[in-house]
Amino acid sequence: MALDLTQSGGAEPIGFDEFCARLTEQGVNLANEACTSALAKLLAQLNANRTFLADFALAELKAGCSSQVSMNAYGAQVLMLGRVANSHFIRANFWPANDDPVLKASGARHYAYHLPHDHNFDFLTIGYWGPGYRSRWYEYDNAMVAGYCGEKVNLAPVEDGHLSPGRILHYRAHRDVHDQHPPAALSISVNIVPENAHAVWRDQYHFDLDRGCLSEIATIGQTEVALRIVAALSDNGLDLAHEFSRLHPSERVRWHAWKALLSAQKDDIARLILLESATSDASLLVRGEARLLQSELTNWVETGVGNI
Repeated sequence: MALDLTQSGGAEPIGFDEFCARLTEQGVNLANEACTSALAKLLAQLNANRTFLADFALAELKAGCSSQVSMNAYGAQVLMLGRVANSHFIRANFWPANDDPVLKASGARHYAYHLPHDHNFDFLTIGYWGPGYRSRWYEYDNAMVAGYCGEKVNLAPVEDGHLSPGRILHYRAHRDVHDQHPPAALSISVNIVPENAHAVWRDQYHFDLDRGCLSEIATIGQTEVALRIVAALSDNGLDLAHEFSRLHPSERVRWHAWKALLSAQKDDIARLILLESATSDASLLVRGEARLLQSELTNWVETGVGNI
């Protein structure tokens, strides 16, 4: 499971400004065991400061949450606490309970509850306030996964537990999977997250625990979205989609290029012909996705029943 780095004994509390300065001085390299251990100790010291988060939130409110406008790309669940460009950021995550109105209004998926998933980046987290979200933790071997929906994945169960107050976990990219459930009461975690320019090209997955398979690729970048738009609107876009489908170094982008080409076809027969070509792609991800869509589209053409 995510590595438990919870500190034993009482930590000496530090102020948030000192925490940020020492974090920047230390650097954030979660691939380095010594650095990760030092950051866990630093996070425990911040956690011992029981007023810093309320003080920060109050200052944000007085300033009209101006720093959230510039830093926060996550939405209302996250309060961004600080960022050093191209290095790391610090955030507080809010985890509503089942009976909280915000959860009833937004739905469980908005908070990744009951949605088993991995991450495409490492991060440290600590239970700062409240009983902490419940979670079932698993591990898997990402090197054995091609990444197409329906692919069988060996998820090894590790623990059922909580991100309890003061507990520190190191979530490892492409290895740790967790199935989160709402806490008994509103809870808050604080994260240290390294910034990695390559993360956008790394896939994050959702998993179907009952079927033991990959259920969805959670990541989609601006490249894929823009590709679908230009392919739908111009012939030049189709030329680019053809090029990306054959040559782009990201397998995920190659599959989205195929999808852009499929969306431009005039009828289902033409789409099936194109999908036949995609099933011969060198990428196992592309072949797997193409075969799945080919099966669904064939069923739709023959019976009029399906998810197309």
